[in-house]
Amino acid sequence: LAFLTNGLATYEPAADRWVAACELGNIGPDAKAAVPLLLAALDGTNDMLFSQVPGALKKMGVPTETFLPRMKKQLRSENETTRVNAAARVLELDPADHEALVVLIDQVKRWGLFREFAIESLGRAGPPTAEAIPALREVVKHGSNQEREAARQALRRVEPKAEEKR
Repeated sequence: LAFLTNGLATYEPAADRWVAACELGNIGPDAKAAVPLLLAALDGTNDMLFSQVPGALKKMGVPTETFLPRMKKQLRSENETTRVNAAARVLELDPADHEALVVLIDQVKRWGLFREFAIESLGRAGPPTAEAIPALREVVKHGSNQEREAARQALRRVEPKAEEKR
């Protein structure tokens, strides 16, 4: 445990810190001593580590309410990578989070650098992201072949089924 927490705390290469967070999560509740370090990682700028921390905290049994507010702060980051990554991770925990949804819809509408990632994240979140349907339909009409396919898949997950509409 000490080896992993040291790896997380000493600003080793990003990949090493990501692995440390993953392994701490795999240890589960017995690694709770690392929770303060993992929470601090959510405030940092290491997007690779940020993407791993929520899953590790969940495996440790840390309530989502403990770390979701820290994650949501990153939705207002000046850094596009951080903002979009945070939005995707927030939707994994709370698919109905409006602020995260807005970040991803904006990425899709303005043909942002992470457009396809945003489309896929909206699809994974499912029906609570129905607000994104018009933007996804627009991608089906005007996106690249790869984006169109991603948008079609997302729409299949987001749009209510015909029998549910009745």
